[in-house]
Amino acid sequence: MKEKATKWLNERSEFYSALAEFSVTRREVILVNGIAICIVLASMMVEDSLLWSLVPITAAAYMVRLLNRKK
Repeated sequence: MKEKATKWLNERSEFYSALAEFSVTRREVILVNGIAICIVLASMMVEDSLLWSLVPITAAAYMVRLLNRKK
């Protein structure tokens, strides 16, 4: 099961590859979208509490690390 999921994640995403005009994997798409969501969440949460906004910022930083480690 894990091998099947890993294979699916490492396949080329046709839709995003056509948009970007270079080869993009599904894993990269998921990570980039997750980073964007975390940044938006952090910007909304910072109005209430700076401390709580560090949670999505930390998650985004970890996803950036995963994205850079792959390359």
